[in-house]
Amino acid sequence: METEEQMRQYKKSTAESFVSLSIGLWTVSVIGYLTSGISWMTYFLIVVGAISSLFSVYIILRWDWKQKSVLEFLERKKITTIAKFLVWYTVLGIFGVGLAQTKVIWLIIMGEIILIIAAIVLYVGLWGMKKDNRKVRKS
Repeated sequence: METEEQMRQYKKSTAESFVSLSIGLWTVSVIGYLTSGISWMTYFLIVVGAISSLFSVYIILRWDWKQKSVLEFLERKKITTIAKFLVWYTVLGIFGVGLAQTKVIWLIIMGEIILIIAAIVLYVGLWGMKKDNRKVRKS
């Protein structure tokens, strides 16, 4: 990380990623609870959502608890991209299984369309994260 402004932007972006991830996890866990009651999938989604939200709180804390080194490690190893990819596809898979068990044809078809659109949006978002958007300065 070159400048403080870049670090602040990356910190904000990472925190937003994990907050949106936790909101998605909790939403799908509530849908799972309402449709089939408490199951291991519901517990899994709640726990991973809680970990994600706690991590985002850790990232945005103003106290210096080694957040900068953690963020640099996450950027160097591309862990944020991998975590988002794995967790969102797990959520989409659980959501798809839940829709397939409803036995309502129009709901299954709508769910499959939504899953395909969500997978495309996720892929495009992850592909956009791989691009290096920094401007190269010429001397």
